[in-house]
Amino acid sequence: MLPVDSNIAIVGAGVSGLLLANELIQRGYKVHLIGPKDQKTQLLGTWRSTLTPEPQNDYVLGSWKAWDFRFAGQAFSHFGSHYRYEVIDGKAMRLGLEETLYSDPNCTRHFEHVVGISQTEFKYTAALEEHEAIDNIDFLVDTRPPERAEGCCIQQFFGFYL
Repeated sequence: MLPVDSNIAIVGAGVSGLLLANELIQRGYKVHLIGPKDQKTQLLGTWRSTLTPEPQNDYVLGSWKAWDFRFAGQAFSHFGSHYRYEVIDGKAMRLGLEETLYSDPNCTRHFEHVVGISQTEFKYTAALEEHEAIDNIDFLVDTRPPERAEGCCIQQFFGFYL
C-alpha cells in the first residue's frame, strides 16, 4: 500500500481514470488527473455479481438477470444465475465525476494531453503538451486505451473495480 503522502498521477480522464481518481481521493490520497475532458457519448455494459458500486449506481439505465432474443426465427432465453447485466450512461457518469473531482482540493486537474512519460529509478515524469512536465511522481497509472489499427474494434469483456 502506498503512503497517503505519495505523489500519484493518473494519465487519462475517461471512465477508468475518473473512477480510479475518485476512489483514491476517497481513501485520502492526493491525485494529479491528466488528460482532456472526455465528451463522447458512451454506453457501458457490464456483468455484476453484487450491488452496483458508487458512483456508477446513479447512472444505471437498465439491469437484467434474464432476457430473450430472436435470431433466424428462433427464440432464445438467457438467465444470469450469479450475475446480472447492467447498462450505464458513461457520458453522464464521466461528467458527474468531473464535477466532483474538479471541486475536490485533493485532485489537481490537468486538461492537457500527455506527450511522454519517463522513468528514473524511483520516480516518473509526465511531459504535458503545452506546460511544464509534472515530475517527482511516485506512482503513475496510464489508463489511456492502446493504439489500434484503422477499422479495428476494441472490446473489453472483463474488468475490475478497484
